[in-house]
This record gives sequence, structure tokens and C-alpha cells, in this order.
Amino acid sequence: MKPSRYNFFLPFQMDNYQVIAYNALTNSLAVVEKDKYEKLTNFINNHKEIDDEDFLDDLKKGGYLIEDDEDELKLIKYRMLNTRYSDNSLSLTIAPTLNCNFECIYCYEKNSRGKLILSDDIQNKIIQLVKDNQKYIESLDVTWYGGEPLLTLEIIEDMSKKFMTICKENNIRYSASMVTNGFNLSKETAIKLRTYSIDSVQVTLDGPPEIHNKKRPLVGGRETFHVILKNITECVDIFKNIAIRINTDIDSKDTVYELLNILHQNNLQHKVSIYLGYVEPSNNCYNSCDCLKFDDFASVVYQFENKLIDTGFSKDLTQMYPKIKHTYCGADYKKSYVIDPEGYLYKCWTDIGIEEYRIGHIDSKINEKMPYSKRLFDFMLYDPTEDEKCRECSILPICMGGCPRKRLDQSERCVEYKYSLDLYIKEIAASLYKGEQENTVAK
Repeated sequence: MKPSRYNFFLPFQMDNYQVIAYNALTNSLAVVEKDKYEKLTNFINNHKEIDDEDFLDDLKKGGYLIEDDEDELKLIKYRMLNTRYSDNSLSLTIAPTLNCNFECIYCYEKNSRGKLILSDDIQNKIIQLVKDNQKYIESLDVTWYGGEPLLTLEIIEDMSKKFMTICKENNIRYSASMVTNGFNLSKETAIKLRTYSIDSVQVTLDGPPEIHNKKRPLVGGRETFHVILKNITECVDIFKNIAIRINTDIDSKDTVYELLNILHQNNLQHKVSIYLGYVEPSNNCYNSCDCLKFDDFASVVYQFENKLIDTGFSKDLTQMYPKIKHTYCGADYKKSYVIDPEGYLYKCWTDIGIEEYRIGHIDSKINEKMPYSKRLFDFMLYDPTEDEKCRECSILPICMGGCPRKRLDQSERCVEYKYSLDLYIKEIAASLYKGEQENTVAK
């Protein structure tokens, strides 16, 4: 046998335990006693057999030790291809308009705006796309995007009814969400959205009012913070989840805690999920000098996650426990499409509205033959197990090459775990161990 290339062994000084063992390929986590860890290191370094059969079985189950002929890169590649080209799920991100009532300073769509909305013809062709796939898919996931999707509420209502009917008639799981700036998300509107199975929404607040209003004003310059906050507090019990994204750059990184205080004052702890978004100069939309370096951003995120626990917005860091990825996102999954108001298709949200990044049109028989598109091939044919940098990386199974679009832009594509995995694993293991000990005492 041989050790996995995806093992992490981290110091852990509690009771008789010495080491945390984490494996990124199986996502296993364990604490190891001092004497057993010595046996493991003797096996790895000196090829001395492990004489403890139970311990050896545990190491095999966790994937820490594997057979000599096992090729972990081939397993990762198989999982990736199996997921990437699966036909059992269809994911649509639909922008019924690229128009917006906001004028965000970092908007990557600012050169693609227009008042065009989905025509009846394009709506019908999107519905037909779902019908063409209804015999094969087990689930349909729709994300309403923009621009600002709530500028076209009637279109969303009408199309949602049709999606839900198709899914009900064909026993297809249906889920829907929305990315909105939140300015028009009144309680009345929220109730309508829930009627059409839109269970979760993402809303952005970029810090306290003085920061947010500078970065995300209405067209014409009017402030937006207090309207959005009011809408969130009135709608928070209507949706299954409201995710508050805080776009974070050099200017705002130290103000995110002020926003937490405001949210706390409005009794939103344990009612919303909150996360930091990385501001980057996509499509030359923002000055790169104002953006954080990604390793610095990873550090800010780690500190922020701990603060969420201290302020009652999160129970513990286990929500940051890594997840195994088979593909990175919809951009490298076959049956995932971003659709603009003219019916043009893209693979990535940030590509929307850019002509050279189109991969086809809704008129195309995309379930049979996609028109030639270099952008499509760049997304879909990339293999991180063949990437010289990624194939040697110990977090490949929880990263899968990082953001595909960032890779094409030749910007930092690695995930935050590259810089902070050890910190999360240590804290999560300590928290779980403490909880296990408390349960044992209680019994």
C-alpha cells in the first residue's frame, strides 16, 4: 500500500491525540493518537508494516492509505467526466433583461446594458428547450439573473408557471433562485416569488451605508442601503434562505464588521446567510489596484467567518468544511447555460452580453449539436488532472482547477482553501472533538 497524495497531517494537542488527519479526495477527517501516528509515519518513511489491523482498516476507509496500483488522478478524472457530461440535470441562468436600476461602480455588465427584454418568441424557445429535455432530466434548476430581474417580474411569473407545469407532469424536481439587488424586493413581491418556487435569493450589501451607497447607488445617484435593509427584514421569513453577499475590496474590508452590527440590530442573526464576495476587475470593470490580493482576501474571509460565530450569525465553522468537487461550476457542466434577453447562450455569468463569448443561440439544437465555439471548448475540454500545476496540488479534489473563467483570464483562480485550509481543518476538528467529549460526559 501507499499513502494518498491528498493527505494532510496537522498538529493536534488534546488528550492522547497528536495529529489531525484530513484527506481531500475522500473528505475524511480524523484525529490520531500519538502511538498510532508513529506507526503511520514509520510505514510512510521506513516502509515498516502497521501491525494494528483496526488502525490499518481505518486508514484504508478514510483513503489515507491506498493500494499500490490505485491512480487517484484517474479517479478524479473519471468523476469529473461522469459529472460534466451527465444528462440528468438541466441548469438555466436566465437574464430576462440586462437593464438595471443600479449603477454599481464595479459592474462587469456596464458595457452590455440595454432596455431589451425577453421576447415572447425567446421565452417560448426556452420553454421548448426544457420540453426537449423533459424525458431525460431528473431536475431543473433555474436562476433568475440580470441586469436586475425584478424589472421584469411578469416574465418571471409567466415562465415560472410553465416550468413548474412541465416538471410536475414529468416528475422532475424543480428549484429556483434569484440574484437581485434587492431594491424592488418588497414583501408583496417576495410572496409572489415564493408562489413560483423561488425559495432563495441573493442580495448584496457592500458594508455600512456610507460604503454601500458609494458603491451601489441607483441610476442617478440616489442611496439604496436603507431600502434594501428594510426589504430584507420584511422578507426574511418568506424565503427559505436570503444570502447576503458583501463584495469586498481594499476600501471595504475593514467595514464589513460594521455591517454585521447593523444586521444584528435588525435581529437577522440565524435568519440570513452571509458571505464575502471577491471584487475583481472582470471585463476591465474595476481598477485592479482597488482589489485585494487573493491570499489577503482568503485571510479576510477566515477572520470574518470566525466573527460570524461570535456575533450569532453562524453556529460554528463546520459550514466551511471543504466539499468535494467533480466540476467547478456550471461553466464546465454540459447542461448548464446562461441565457441573455436576445436568446444568446453563454457558459459563465460574467460572459453575458459579450458577443465574442457567446457559445450559441437558443435557436440552435443545443441538445444535439452545439455550434463551434472556442469559448465553449475552453470551458468544457479543460482537464485539471492534465494541468501541470493542478495535478500536483494536494487540494485538487476540492478545487478542480479553480474558477474556469479566471483561468481563461489568466488571473488568480485558486480557491481560498489554498491559503487557509489548515486553519479551517484545525478549528473544525477541535470543535467536533470538544462536542464529542461533551456528549460522552453527558451520557
